[in-house]
Amino acid sequence: EILDTAAPNKSYQMSFYAKFTGVASVDVKIILRMRFQNNDLVYGPCTSRVCNLYERPLRTKLRGAGTWHHVVADEFRMFGNYTEWDGSIDFIIFELVPLRLPT
Repeated sequence: EILDTAAPNKSYQMSFYAKFTGVASVDVKIILRMRFQNNDLVYGPCTSRVCNLYERPLRTKLRGAGTWHHVVADEFRMFGNYTEWDGSIDFIIFELVPLRLPT
């Protein structure tokens, strides 16, 4: 959900459940990406028409295949006060990325 008003200078935190199979453990990271249509090339969040902004609030190892893991990310500040920028948000996407999987 995209908030109507961002909370400037406030921390965000998220949690989720993850399950994996086939390996004893897996390293994962979370990436939050916001794509923003920027109307202010001078004072906006970037100097191009489209800004891709990223936060990486978690990198951890999950152990124990076949069970659900409750994962809690570290607190982070999300993209500044994006509701006051001149432009519009295309999307905010949450990605759980596995790292160094055995081949």
